[in-house]
Amino acid sequence: MDCIGTSNVQEVNPGEIEKNCDEDLIESSVRVAKADSYPGLLRLVIGLIALHSCLLGLAMLFFPRPMMQLLGFDQTIPIFFPSQSGIFLFLLGGCYFIALRNRAFIKVIIVSKAAAVVFLAVHSIFLSAPPIVWGAGAGDAGMLIAILVLLHWYRLLK
Repeated sequence: MDCIGTSNVQEVNPGEIEKNCDEDLIESSVRVAKADSYPGLLRLVIGLIALHSCLLGLAMLFFPRPMMQLLGFDQTIPIFFPSQSGIFLFLLGGCYFIALRNRAFIKVIIVSKAAAVVFLAVHSIFLSAPPIVWGAGAGDAGMLIAILVLLHWYRLLK
C-alpha cells in the first residue's frame, strides 16, 4: 500500500502506512507553503500595507465624524458613506493579509492601489478635495511602487 501522491512502495504494516502518509502530507504542505510565501522584505511591506488598511478602515468605521474632521471633510454629511468606506478598507486589508499566504492575492493589492491613485488624483484635480487627498494619493502610489519594485527585485513580477 502507498500514500496517494508518493512513489514510495514498500512492505509495511497498516499502522506505519498512516504515519508515513501523515509525514508525506506534512512535508508536502511545508514545501507548498514555502513556495507560496514571500521573501522577508516583501513580506514586511505587504504586512504593513495590510495593517495600514485595516487600521484606517476600523477608524473610519467606528469613528467616522472625527476621521472626517481630521481629514478636512465637511462635517454635515451623513456618516453612512464614511462608515461604508471603513468596512471596505478593512476588508481590503484582510485580502492584503491573505496575500501573505496566497500569492494570487498580490494582484488585489496592485489593482486596488492603482485604482486608489487614479481615484484620488481625479478627486484632487477636478473635485476640489481637501489637501490630505493628495497625501493619500501619494501614500497609495508609494505603496504600489514599493510592491512593484520588490516584486521585480525578487524576480516575482510576471
